[in-house]
Amino acid sequence: MKEGPPEVLKSPTGQEIHLPEARDFSQERQLRNISQIIKIHFHYISFHNCHKKFEKGELHMKNKMCSSLKRFLALCLSVIIAFTNIQWQTFAEGVTDHYSNYLDGWKVDVAWSTLSTDYEWNAAGDSTRQPKIVVTYRIENAEKDYPAGSMHFAIPGIGNANRNSTAKASKLAADQSDSEWSYDWDQGNDLYAFTNQFDVKTGQSVSGGFELMWNFNARNCENGFAQTKSPYFSIDGDGSIVMEPLSYKFTSAKDRYRIYLSKENLTGEQYENADQNYVWYDFTTRFDKDVLSRGVYKSTYFVSLDLPDEAKTSDVKVLQGKKTLTLTRNEDGETGFYPFKEQYGGPETYQYFSIGFKKTALDGKQVTVHGHLDRMYQDESTWTKSAASNEIVDAEQTFTVTSYSFIHEGYTYGIDSKNTYERFDHTNPNNYADQSLQWQNHRFYHQWKITA
Repeated sequence: MKEGPPEVLKSPTGQEIHLPEARDFSQERQLRNISQIIKIHFHYISFHNCHKKFEKGELHMKNKMCSSLKRFLALCLSVIIAFTNIQWQTFAEGVTDHYSNYLDGWKVDVAWSTLSTDYEWNAAGDSTRQPKIVVTYRIENAEKDYPAGSMHFAIPGIGNANRNSTAKASKLAADQSDSEWSYDWDQGNDLYAFTNQFDVKTGQSVSGGFELMWNFNARNCENGFAQTKSPYFSIDGDGSIVMEPLSYKFTSAKDRYRIYLSKENLTGEQYENADQNYVWYDFTTRFDKDVLSRGVYKSTYFVSLDLPDEAKTSDVKVLQGKKTLTLTRNEDGETGFYPFKEQYGGPETYQYFSIGFKKTALDGKQVTVHGHLDRMYQDESTWTKSAASNEIVDAEQTFTVTSYSFIHEGYTYGIDSKNTYERFDHTNPNNYADQSLQWQNHRFYHQWKITA
């Protein structure tokens, strides 16, 4: 993959900034590594052998030996180039480091605030970071004038680490009214083009710098994001240089879930309004969550029912509040229902539903109610179905369906009242009427007794 910004940028004043053509540096890095190995071996062998010959009075053989070594190493290099598919043209240009920090007397540096060209953030929890790029420049005794608008930096941003949009650097020294640099942000390429607003006169020494900083929350960043791009520095009429690439990498940890399923009988009032042909149970699923650095994009909760072989789906009713849920089969062929399916985000803390088992078919029979949670995490396109470390995504209740009923034992009577001699706002009454009893609430309470 080729890296680098477009060949031509525009400064804030509209002036075109010409940059060198973007190159694929992967082969050049590979070639430099090979070259360094060959250089080291060549220097060591030639020095070691020639020194031994010198000690034996055979120094006249030095040139011949070294020439033979060079031919041998050249052959090795040719084989390496052929097998690694390195372009000969690249080698013909000379094995040099294409990155530079010097141009026309200027010394420039671009690095992370950690004084490294590499920045890696492996976020384990819900946290924030402020990655910062620091740009410095200096010249001693300038040999000519450098007018305002003649020097340019092109600094690649890391805004695409943000998941949903390209984040602009939140702190730029160039945003200050007295800044010595103006800039333009190319959002599409996430590239910052800086242009000097100060003059440098012949013989003058100048040094300075500026920063770019981003505010990132780990949960909003894209897991696996990695970028390696080079900054550029150019001077009108004097060309441009490509500097050491800045790399940025980010990884995150998935939120963890643990689910628990509980069962209980209906209350007396619920039972009174329920279909008496069924044995009803209330179920509660609790979802505990460890909030780490990457949330769930979608989630699905399926409740499967393990019934006796002779049972029919019509022997079971499921209610979620006042809504009746239809029994279906999932992709694994299990019979059950979805309290929620492919909903955005993770589950709420609690999910409630009621299941009725037909008395004539299932009373006295053993059944199993099994809940399973699937998650699709941010930055992924496949479902996570199994439990990771410290997770529980399956919970079940196995029990024998047992009929129960309630006996209504009548009512109890109670009065709730507020009998005070003050106004509703707790101030002293203005007249006698305000001193009367404020309210009384008469209540009748049902009394139920459960029977097997």
